[in-house]
Formats: sequence, C-alpha cells, structure tokens
Amino acid sequence: QHADDVCRVFRKLAEAGLTVSGAKTFIGMQQVEVLGYLCTPEGRLPTGDHVAAIRDWLPPKDVQGVRRFIAT
Repeated sequence: QHADDVCRVFRKLAEAGLTVSGAKTFIGMQQVEVLGYLCTPEGRLPTGDHVAAIRDWLPPKDVQGVRRFIAT
C-alpha cells in the first residue's frame, strides 16, 4: 500500500511539472519533521521548539497581555 501511495504522489508531482530530490527524499519513514511539525501515522504534532515558546510564555497580568498572547 505504501509503495502504491508513493508512486501516486510521484506521478502527481510529475504531472504538475515538479521534481523531487533523491537526496532529500525519505521513503518508508514512520515519522518525519516538516515545517515545524512532526508528522506521524497518528497525526501532526508541533515540534519542541514551537511548544517551548508557548510553554515558557509568562502568564498575562492584564487584558493587553491576554490579547498579545492570543494574537501570537
């Protein structure tokens, strides 16, 4: 099944005139980090860097602080 899915993706990319770098392609991986997310069969999770930025944020002390946090 996985091999069929990979072939289908490569075919669609070729139809769109796009290429894939063999040196940057990982086939058969259980998880892969892409654009700051860890992609697994169970779904997508933010990487530690993104989580740390929110986890380490100081609690807001006023309404403006809450607005700044929500806008981030």
